[in-house]
Amino acid sequence: MRKKWIVLTPEEWVRQNMISYLLSIGIQSHNLAVEYPIAYHGLQHRADIVIFAKSKIQVLIECKKTEQPITQQTIAQVLRYNHVLQLSKTIITNGLEHYYFTLDTTKGWSTLQGLPDAEMLSENYE
Repeated sequence: MRKKWIVLTPEEWVRQNMISYLLSIGIQSHNLAVEYPIAYHGLQHRADIVIFAKSKIQVLIECKKTEQPITQQTIAQVLRYNHVLQLSKTIITNGLEHYYFTLDTTKGWSTLQGLPDAEMLSENYE
């Protein structure tokens, strides 16, 4: 994806497996960006993976190493990123636990434990 060699850290292992999953459910590689830069309060951050559709980011994915539990702190990090990106779909994973969040403007955030399938992510990613 990044067209360069990357050290296989525990978090990178989770990231690569998530990319493999996305490709297996039909998301095209040209619709993915890895370590996408985000500026928040004057600081530079990077979203692990974003999915684009029609030149607009549709989904934010945050990956943590398998030994790191998904906590309120992780969710707060994703919400900060989403404050900038303004998305309605977010995934958080540590390779063992996966959470898929969707935003309904009338009901707020809802959570599904597990990975979404292609239909849940579908936004016409061509």
